[in-house]
Amino acid sequence: MKINIVLPYKNAENQYKIWANEEENIDFRKEKERAERCTICFAATELEQYLQKMGFQVSVSDQHRDTYNVVLQIAQKQEKDATGQEFSFRCCENALIIEGTGRVGVLYGAYELLKVQGVYWLNPWEEVLPENVERLVLPENKSYKPSFDMGRGFEFEGPLKESKLLWLWMARNKLNLSTYRSQTAKFQKKLGMIFKQGGHIFERILNPDNVLESGKTIWEEHPEWYGLPKIGHRKKEEALYTQFCMGNDELLEYLAQNLVQKLRREWYYADRIDVWGFDTWGSECTCEKCKALGNAADQSLHFMSYLRNYLDRALEEGELDRRVHLVFCAYEGTSNLKPPANEIPDNLRDSGDYISYAPIVRCYKHRFDDENCDYNRYYNKNLMGWKGIPMGILEYYNVSKFEDLPFLFTKTMANDIRHYHRLNARCMTYMHLPMICWGVRNLTQILYAELCWNVETNADEVIATYFQKRYGIHGESMKRAYDLIEKAGEYCTSWRAWCQHSILSNLQNWDGKRPKQPLSRDSHLVGQTIQKGMEAVSNYASAISILEEEMQKAENEYLKKNKFIAGTPINPTDTRLRFIENTYGERIREDLIAVMYGKDCMELITHFVSYYESLEKGLESDSIFQGIEKLAGKMSMYYVPIRYDNPEPEIHCFDALTRSQLKDLYYRCKADRQL
Repeated sequence: MKINIVLPYKNAENQYKIWANEEENIDFRKEKERAERCTICFAATELEQYLQKMGFQVSVSDQHRDTYNVVLQIAQKQEKDATGQEFSFRCCENALIIEGTGRVGVLYGAYELLKVQGVYWLNPWEEVLPENVERLVLPENKSYKPSFDMGRGFEFEGPLKESKLLWLWMARNKLNLSTYRSQTAKFQKKLGMIFKQGGHIFERILNPDNVLESGKTIWEEHPEWYGLPKIGHRKKEEALYTQFCMGNDELLEYLAQNLVQKLRREWYYADRIDVWGFDTWGSECTCEKCKALGNAADQSLHFMSYLRNYLDRALEEGELDRRVHLVFCAYEGTSNLKPPANEIPDNLRDSGDYISYAPIVRCYKHRFDDENCDYNRYYNKNLMGWKGIPMGILEYYNVSKFEDLPFLFTKTMANDIRHYHRLNARCMTYMHLPMICWGVRNLTQILYAELCWNVETNADEVIATYFQKRYGIHGESMKRAYDLIEKAGEYCTSWRAWCQHSILSNLQNWDGKRPKQPLSRDSHLVGQTIQKGMEAVSNYASAISILEEEMQKAENEYLKKNKFIAGTPINPTDTRLRFIENTYGERIREDLIAVMYGKDCMELITHFVSYYESLEKGLESDSIFQGIEKLAGKMSMYYVPIRYDNPEPEIHCFDALTRSQLKDLYYRCKADRQL
C-alpha cells in the first residue's frame, strides 16, 4: 500500500526533513510559525519511518496524490484548547485528516495513528512493531483531548537525567511535563514539553549564613525572617526547622526579587516554577502576623498571591519577557497539606497557577478513597477540602525509599487517578522516574501514561496488551509472576515510607543496642509484622521460580532458532549486526534481577524486626543475627542501578546493602555485639 503524507508547506517534499530537525535554530517562545513547521514536519518523519518499517511505501509532499493521503494540519480555530494538545481524525475519500488544535496536537495525532496500527513503545529503549501488515488501519472519526490538560509527566531530580530517547518515549505516550535539560532543551520543546523547575528552593536562598550586600549574614541582619517556633524564640542552628515567616513583607520582597533574578538567568527557559517552602515536617511560623493569615495553607497562599502580583508587575515593566506559572505544594513536609480555612486569593483563581497535592506516605495496599485505610482516609479528606484553585497530584510510585525495588501498583492506580480527576485535579506527576533498568516497572510507566491521557482507559486491556507485547508466549506465566510481585510489595508504605510509623524509619532511628520499648509499627502491620514480612519473602520467592523457569524456556528457544556468527567484528556497527538479541530472555532476566533484590531487601528488614524484638524481650538472638550477617554479606557483593544526586550533576553506584538503606543499622548492631 502506498501512502502520501501531506504537509501544509510549499516544497515540503524536498525540505521536510530539514525543517523537522532545525529546532536548535528556533526560539520556540517567539517564533510560533517556525516552531509549528518544525514539530509538524517531525510528525511526518515519525509517521514515515514507522510506516516504512511496517512495509508501506511512503512519500511526503505538499499536495494530495492518487495514493492514500494522510494530511497533517492545524485547526483554524483554536480557542477551545489554548495548550494545543487536542487532535481529531477525519476520514474522507482517499484521505485521513489529522487535525490538531496546535503543533503538539498534530504530533500526538500522528502517534495515535501509529498506536492504532499496533506500534508499541515499551520504554525509551525498546519498541514492538506489528507484523504482516497489509493495509492501514483507519481510526474512528473522533476527537481526543487529555484528561489532565495542565500536564502529565514526572518529577526529575538530578541534572544528569537527560535523554533524547526518554523525551521521545514521553511524547509518543503523550506525556509533556518535564524539566529543562540544557543538552536537549530544544528537542524537548519540539516535542511539546513544558519545563518545570524549582522545588524546595528556599533552604538555599535563606541559608542563615548567606551574606547580604551589607556584609552581614541573613541571620545577623534579619533573624525575624525565620519562622517563630512554638517555643517562642528563634535559634540560628534551628532556623530552617520552622517554616519561614510568610507574614513578613520585607522577606517576601526579598524572595520575590530572588525569584525574578532566577527567572532571568538559570531558569530563563522555565514555563512553571515549583515554589515550595522549607521541608520542615510540621512546623509553621507562630508569629502574630502569620497566625492572622490563617492556617499553614492560608499562609502559603498569601505568599503565592504576593509572588503572582510581583511577577505580573515584572512582566508589565519588562523585567520578565513571558508569563511564568507558579506551583505551590500541599504537603506534610511544608506543613500545609490541610486545605485553607479562608478563601483562595482572587488573583490565583484563574491565573494558571496551581497547587500540587503530595500524599507522600499514602498507602498502596488500599485505594486512595478507601475509608477503611487510616493513611488514605486522612489524605483523601484533605484533598477534598481544596477548592477554588486548580490542583495537581504528585504521586510517589518511585519515591527515594522505594527506588530500585520492584513495586507495582496495578490494583490501585486506575481507581486513584480517576478519583483525582473527579476531584478536579488537572495535572499529574510522580517521583521519580527511573532512567535505567525499568524491569517490571515498565508496566507502571505504561499504565500511568495511558491513564494520564485518558482516565477512562480500560486498565485491564492496557495490562493485557503489555504482557502480550513485552513477553509474547511467556505473557500468561509472567502475569502470574507479576501478581506475586505486586502482592509482595503491597505494604510498601508500612515497611519503607517517609513517615515515623514505617518499619524502615524506626529501624534507622535505632542505635542497635538492646531496645527499651517495642518497635513502633502502623495499624496495617501491628501484631503480624514478621508474619507479613515472611509472606512477602515467600511471594517474591515464588515469583523468582516462575521467572527462572520462563527465562530458561526463552533461552532454549533463542538457542534453537539462531545461527551465531564467529569472527572478529571490524567496528562497533558490525558488532551490533552480528549480535542477535535474546529479547524475551533479556527482559525476563532484567525482571529477575530486580525481584531477587526485592526479596533480599524484604528478608533483611524482616530479620531486623525479629532481631529487635528478640533483644527487646531478652530472647536468644544469635541465630537471627547470623542470618542477617549472611544476607548482608551477600548484598554487599552485588550492585543495583545508579543513584542520581540532586542538585549536583553526580551519580553513584551502590552495593545492594547500601541501597537497602539498612547498611548503617547492620554495622551499629554488629558493633554493639562486639562490645
